[in-house]
Amino acid sequence: EIANVLLGDIDFFQFTLELEDVPLSTPVNFYRSMPEDEKEDEDILASWPLLEILKPSSKLETKGAGEETFRISSIEEVVGEMYFEIGRFLNLTRPWRGTEKILSRAKDLMKIAPFHRARGLLGSALVELGTFYQKTGMFRDSLIHTQNAFNVYKGLTEEFKGRHSGPEENDIIICQSSICALKADLGDLQAAKKSYEKLINELKAERREDQLTAQVLTNYGDLLLKLNLAEEARTVLLRAEKLMVRYRGVHSDGATKVRSSLAATYATTGDYKKAMKLFEGIQASKIMRYGDDHPELVVVNNGMATTLFKHERENEKKTKKKGDYSRSINLLIDSLRIMERLHGTE
Repeated sequence: EIANVLLGDIDFFQFTLELEDVPLSTPVNFYRSMPEDEKEDEDILASWPLLEILKPSSKLETKGAGEETFRISSIEEVVGEMYFEIGRFLNLTRPWRGTEKILSRAKDLMKIAPFHRARGLLGSALVELGTFYQKTGMFRDSLIHTQNAFNVYKGLTEEFKGRHSGPEENDIIICQSSICALKADLGDLQAAKKSYEKLINELKAERREDQLTAQVLTNYGDLLLKLNLAEEARTVLLRAEKLMVRYRGVHSDGATKVRSSLAATYATTGDYKKAMKLFEGIQASKIMRYGDDHPELVVVNNGMATTLFKHERENEKKTKKKGDYSRSINLLIDSLRIMERLHGTE
C-alpha cells in the first residue's frame, strides 16, 4: 500500500522538478558551496537521491518496566516526511522553483496524518514554507505561515507539558524571531522593535545565553541599525558576538556575521578605520576557513567595497579632489569572478 502511494507521489515529485527545470544535481552543488555553519548534518547529502530519502520512521517507545510498544508512522506521514526533507534541502540551498509545491504537499499530508508526531512535522513544514516565502519576497505569506507554525508549536507545548515528546522550546523561539524579522520586512520597524524587545526580555528572564540568543540579538542589532540607532545597535551586537565566540568559535560564520553588522555600525557613524579593521579580520577568517575563492567572501568583499567607496566620497567632498576607487573596484571584480565561477556568466 505504501509502495503504491509512493509511486504516485514520486511521479508527482519528478514531474514538479522537471516542469520547473531544476536538475537534481544542482541543489547538491549549491549545498557544497554553502558556509559550514549553515549546513545541516552531512547525511542530508547521502539521503538526497530520491529512493534513499525514503526511510519509514518507525520508533521504539518504552512505556514501563518490561512493557514496550512499537509505534509506526502512517502512510501520509512517511510520504509527507519525504517531501518535507526534499523541500527543506531545496530551501536550504536556495528557493528553487518547485519548492513551494513540494513543501505544500508535505503540509497537506501532515494535516491528515493520524499520529501526534505528524503535528510537530506540520509545524516544521509551515516554518519551511514561511522561509520559502521570505526568501522570495512574499513577506505577508511568510508571516501567515510562520504564525501558524508558532500556534502549532504552542498548542503541542501545552498538550505535552511536563513530558518529553513535545516540540523543543527552540522551535518556538525561532518562530518568534522570524515573526519579528517579517514585521520589519513588511515595513513596520517599530512593531518589529517592540516584538524583539519582548522576546529578548523573555530570554533574559529565562537566563538563556546560547547560540540562539546570539542570533536573536544579531537580528535585533540589524533592526536598530535600520532605525539609525547605531550606538544602541553596537551595544546589542557586542553582546551577540561574545555569545557567538563562546559557543561557535572566533572564526565561525556566526561570529563573523555579527562582526559584519558591527562594522556597519562603525561605517554608519563615520568611523571607517574601525569598520575596515573588522572587515579585514572577517576576510582573513573566511580565507582561512574556505580559501580565497568561496562565495562566503563575496559578502565580505562587497561590504569592504561599500565602506571604502563611502570613505572616498566623503574625502572628495572635503578635499575637492577625485577619490581613489581602485580598491573598491578590485574587490567587486573579485566578487564577480567568484560568482561567475559558481553560477556562470549569465
